[in-house]
Amino acid sequence: MDIENVVKVHDPTAAFQIIRRLRGNGQGIKHIPVQNKNHLILTNSKDQLNRWKEYFDKMLNVDTTINEQVLQQIPSPTFDDDELSRQDAVPTLDEVVKTIGQIRNKKAPGKDDVPAELLKAGGHYIAEWLHEIIRDVWEQEVV
Repeated sequence: MDIENVVKVHDPTAAFQIIRRLRGNGQGIKHIPVQNKNHLILTNSKDQLNRWKEYFDKMLNVDTTINEQVLQQIPSPTFDDDELSRQDAVPTLDEVVKTIGQIRNKKAPGKDDVPAELLKAGGHYIAEWLHEIIRDVWEQEVV
């Protein structure tokens, strides 16, 4: 199976396996020349890293101006009373179970270091335990 088909069927594991196989041992990436602002090639790896830092700092930290008139034209969302009460209600156990089921496997865990597979393997017991924690946080508004 080629990489385009693997990506189309949303199989990141197979896609990365193909990429790693095509890339080989990865030695080629270390020898890409890096130029400074004056278009001179940098040979020192520390200088190259500093240049990359400069480059991304300039690219990602741009000054922006906020036009208040444009912000005022953005409509605020409106909710009816039923929707507001639904959003204020404590999440149900069924919602927790459904959400656990929707978590994708083989993804990096979050700050809690708990992988999705572990939550799913815990079944109803884990769902009830999580629901209890969610309910306490929801009602006390303290994490």
